[in-house]
Amino acid sequence: MNSPDSLSNPTRGTIKDKAGFNAGEDAAALRKALEGIGTRESTLIEILTRRSSAQRQQICKVYKDITGKSLVDALKGDTRGNFEDVLVALVTPPGQFDMKAIKKAIKGAGTTESTLIEILASRSNQQIKALSDAYLQETGKALINDLKSEVSGDFGKTLLILAEGKRDESKNVDVAKAKADARALYEAGEKKLGTDESKFIDILCHRSVPQLRQSVDEGVFKDEGVDEGVFGDEGVDEGVFKDEGVDEGVFKDEGVFGDEGVDEGVFGDEGVDEGVFKDEGVFGDEGVDEGVFGDEGVDEGVFGDEGVDEGVFGDEGVDEGVFKDEGVDEGVFKDEGVDEGVFGDEGVDEGVFKDEGVDEGVFGDEGVDEGVFKDEGVFGDEGVDEGVFKDEGVDEGVFDVLILEEPLKIKQDLMQRQQICKVYKDMTGKSLVDALEGDTHGHFEDVLVALVTPPGQFDMQEIKKAIKGAGTTESTLIEILASRSNQQIKALSDAYLQETGRALIYDLKSEVSGDFGKTLLILAEGKRDESKNVDVAKAKADARALYEAGEKKWGTDESKFIDILCHRSVPQLRQTLLEYKDLSGKTLQQSIEGEMSGNLEETLVAIVKCVKSVPAYMAELLHKSMKGAGTTEAMLTRIMVSRSEIDLMDIKAEYKKLFGYSLYSAIESDTSGDYRKTLLGICGADDK
Repeated sequence: MNSPDSLSNPTRGTIKDKAGFNAGEDAAALRKALEGIGTRESTLIEILTRRSSAQRQQICKVYKDITGKSLVDALKGDTRGNFEDVLVALVTPPGQFDMKAIKKAIKGAGTTESTLIEILASRSNQQIKALSDAYLQETGKALINDLKSEVSGDFGKTLLILAEGKRDESKNVDVAKAKADARALYEAGEKKLGTDESKFIDILCHRSVPQLRQSVDEGVFKDEGVDEGVFGDEGVDEGVFKDEGVDEGVFKDEGVFGDEGVDEGVFGDEGVDEGVFKDEGVFGDEGVDEGVFGDEGVDEGVFGDEGVDEGVFGDEGVDEGVFKDEGVDEGVFKDEGVDEGVFGDEGVDEGVFKDEGVDEGVFGDEGVDEGVFKDEGVFGDEGVDEGVFKDEGVDEGVFDVLILEEPLKIKQDLMQRQQICKVYKDMTGKSLVDALEGDTHGHFEDVLVALVTPPGQFDMQEIKKAIKGAGTTESTLIEILASRSNQQIKALSDAYLQETGRALIYDLKSEVSGDFGKTLLILAEGKRDESKNVDVAKAKADARALYEAGEKKWGTDESKFIDILCHRSVPQLRQTLLEYKDLSGKTLQQSIEGEMSGNLEETLVAIVKCVKSVPAYMAELLHKSMKGAGTTEAMLTRIMVSRSEIDLMDIKAEYKKLFGYSLYSAIESDTSGDYRKTLLGICGADDK
């Protein structure tokens, strides 16, 4: 499920705070596992995949205090390959992790566009800000500056806008604006000879997620039905409404939306409370109003604090006659029923979905309540058994007792892992990250380090890794910058600046160029509008601007696409997607794919996908990381760790829906050893 006005849902992560968490004990256990004779990988997996990001950061601090060495360094010194990568990712703060991924994507002789697109198109303004700050801190250069030197043309422009992190984050949805944006996109693409790419770039990069979803939804329930990307590449096939039908829960598992959409506080302080977004999430005609990513953005595994409040269908609810056991009543979706257009030619009757929408607080401050990582309790500063650190290594029993339960699951959440890091450092004088890096290797090391790395730092490290060296990994940059909130981007940027002494945007400018670079730089600024309000008139105007910049003209004005997609709030962009479909008869994604190419196309499409559903976007990336002749462990590790306390449960659901088998089984089939054990621990029980 995805929040109406966000790029992800904070209540669906697989990792939560571990109850009874003791950073000192965890740091001690990690130290023993890393400094003993032979590295006890099982202990690393058990602890780092069962603590929340915040807890992992505490562990890192304690580890550094007691060992004098960072846990990341320890992990890098003692693990190798993919295992090392996923461990390091786990102990890296999200913003720093994104930063490192982007840095790796843009470094050296070539740029990994797919990484740039993945990140920049899926991150909120706050996440991009965190990423950018981390980049600046680590490199001393602004991310946007480095991006400009690596990407060019419309693609570069799009990435730079996304990297600015200035998307509108209002929760309000302006239906009129969404219609206008849809028309603008139509006229910029389908309706004209040639394409005005700038219109697509502007709207998709600037409108809020709720606004863009409104644009998408307006198109979803029109003559064209549900195009690919909404319900998966194939649209809504024969099996969509089979067997289960649509019961009285009104799309319990799939989610439904109200006319008014989500009001204030979606990314605010109240968070997501019980009952609103059951499994898949719901969005209204009005989209999501102000505060898409809010000031807080996405912290260590949460897009805010409390959860989603009740009231998806408002006071009136959904008439029990609307959805019958046989499927969709033809009185609701007209005579055509649910054909290839899903809701028929006439669209959805306004009376079907009531007015109250989703109440304030979708992404609040209390963290995730339905993730895999459960809180086992609160740890104390004392009581670290020095005996667990034996020369012969960590007893395998520690792994069983501290980390794994039945079914396979991580006990500690990020906050608890961070506490462990702190106690570990206090106790050993060495950081837990350094210890892990010293005693684990490969992908196992990577995932353990990732688990104990704060989210912002983790994103930063991923971006840094993406832009440094022989080539730039554009895909990493795209993945992180496109999917992070303003707050996450800020955390990432701060971590980057702290680690490198340079602004993330500065380093990005030297790595990316053209429209692609411009898009990434904009996303890296983390300045996307986060208002909850949706301006329908503005959405209509943006849709028309995009249409006229693409489909309606000879050639494409990429700047318009970049500006809108990188700056508008998520609710506003959702409305724009609807308006564009209504205006052009095509989805904005289809227009972008038809009018653009390369990294710019990938980035803008990533933004559109994130506006519609971050979990579905991440599910596609996870599948991509494991399909084919080999596995892209870096992407697999990054997504599993970074989404573990945000929306991994939703990603798992989307994965199974899209590909017909569980994410758990895919990981089990495509990975091995301790790395596989760690990933499965993060994933949680198999949802066969």
